[in-house]
Amino acid sequence: MHVRTAIALDIVAIIKTISIANGYLTNVDPEKVDHWNVDAYSNDDSEVINVKDKKVIHENGKQTLVIEIGLGAIKGTSTYDFITNRTLDIYNAVYKNISTFKNKYGYFVIRPVEDELEIERNEKTRSESDIKFEVTYKVSEKWEPDNRSFT
Repeated sequence: MHVRTAIALDIVAIIKTISIANGYLTNVDPEKVDHWNVDAYSNDDSEVINVKDKKVIHENGKQTLVIEIGLGAIKGTSTYDFITNRTLDIYNAVYKNISTFKNKYGYFVIRPVEDELEIERNEKTRSESDIKFEVTYKVSEKWEPDNRSFT
């Protein structure tokens, strides 16, 4: 599989380990974590985590993958707290696993770009958040395609 897919799936695997028992603020249902689920937000009553490898930026020999993680919280009175805690959990989970990424991919720098929170108030209360990371996974003196394959 292509490096961008491998990185996204590694992030999915890390998110699936988030639990209160592992020291986080929330419990992730591994069945609710997807990679590129185009129907992820069709059910307003369910929790969702959708990891998308949106684009690769090629600049001065660097290849940087933009990862967007979409979160949807179950409806209820504490959706704001839930979605902000879940966002923090994802930041912490990715941070704790940086050495794993570096060992697998060689050069690896990940940095959060932004997170955006939206709470809808209508007949259903729902909160959603998008987290964006930039992952620089290859640096060379000149641009060349990254033909590495990962399983």
